[in-house]
Amino acid sequence: MDLVIQTDFQCQVEHALDLLGVSGGIFVDASHSAQPPFELTRLSANFDATHTTHALSPACVLAVAEQLGQVVPECWLLAIPGHDFELGAALSEFSRTYLDRAFDAVLQFLRQRVDASLAA
Repeated sequence: MDLVIQTDFQCQVEHALDLLGVSGGIFVDASHSAQPPFELTRLSANFDATHTTHALSPACVLAVAEQLGQVVPECWLLAIPGHDFELGAALSEFSRTYLDRAFDAVLQFLRQRVDASLAA
């Protein structure tokens, strides 16, 4: 199982192509509304209102992939609460703590998936 990490400021239509041939994905985003310390939810393909903007939601990226005829992998959204979204703002202590806890949870999540695939 390969692990690919891609960073970007916002999701774009072309990110649907990054899902080609992958078995799963985790979209990570700072959130105004996520409950501390983080929320991990399974995504479904959904053409929401963001498909008409320059920044797509992760669910809309999956919908674009589906529209292109791709096999849409199992994907998750990891939403980490943020407090200050001003350009250039430093990461708050609260958000740093949430990020650390989310990172530990993602490692555990990935370990479980690797263990399950090895057992199969």
